[in-house]
Amino acid sequence: MIRPIVFMVFMLSSVFLPAAAEMEEDTARPDNFEIITIASGEQPPHTSKFAPHFGYLNHVIKVAFAQQGKQVNFVFFPWSRAYKNTVEGEYVASSYWYNDPRHLEFFLASEPLRGERVVFFRKKSSLDINSFNDVKRLRLRVGLTRGYTYMEDLWRYARENAGLVSVVNTELQNFKMLLLGRIDVFPAEEISGWYTLNKHFGAEQVRTLETLDNELFSRNAHLMFSKAHPDAERLLAVFNQGMASAKDAGLLEQLEEDFITGKYTSSAKLDDLQDTEVNGHEDLNQP
Repeated sequence: MIRPIVFMVFMLSSVFLPAAAEMEEDTARPDNFEIITIASGEQPPHTSKFAPHFGYLNHVIKVAFAQQGKQVNFVFFPWSRAYKNTVEGEYVASSYWYNDPRHLEFFLASEPLRGERVVFFRKKSSLDINSFNDVKRLRLRVGLTRGYTYMEDLWRYARENAGLVSVVNTELQNFKMLLLGRIDVFPAEEISGWYTLNKHFGAEQVRTLETLDNELFSRNAHLMFSKAHPDAERLLAVFNQGMASAKDAGLLEQLEEDFITGKYTSSAKLDDLQDTEVNGHEDLNQP
């Protein structure tokens, strides 16, 4: 990815404007050069305006498009706003989302960027909890993050047990509540969950937490192209071709190695993420 420049105006007026990240111009542009603007949000280390290359998955997207002579400009919003703006066709695509049937009403899904495993985090205890069935049986207090994509069974539990379920704006807030004992379990993508914990909490606090043995669900992450945007189908094909080329060239394997070795660590401080909404569009009123 060409090195990003984050506009300082965002730091002064983030309530009104999305954070914008512009890419440096190539000195030698191919004939098919164009700049593609993609809406994203905070889900470090996968996506973050504070991370190198705007996070691992955004770097994958940049590299795939670069194989086809395209350049990417990422703009950052709270996730619910990124979703809405892309659904309405203001942006051609949004990074990143699960391939959920509800999303496919509005989006065309790219080839998978990577697979993700969502698990329940909890404080270590002698209580025998291994799966979501145990959570339901014991009627445990669950923390959810506003805007996240969850499976329908979990939303049903939330609607039927409103007094046991709290919904807050950020993953970070949910981990605080878990550590304080205000909730019993919190579902999060496993890698980003441990990343958030190790980034923002001390080692002693992190050691008090664990994940349930059985995953809540696993899904693939995708770049989602807006059906309302006139260039969506064309750029979806371009992106998928670029992904194939990047894979054949060994570039995706190198990015994965960089991801594993921590090269996409975000520079965000605790306050930077305090009011950031996160991934998805569902809420407790949805079916």
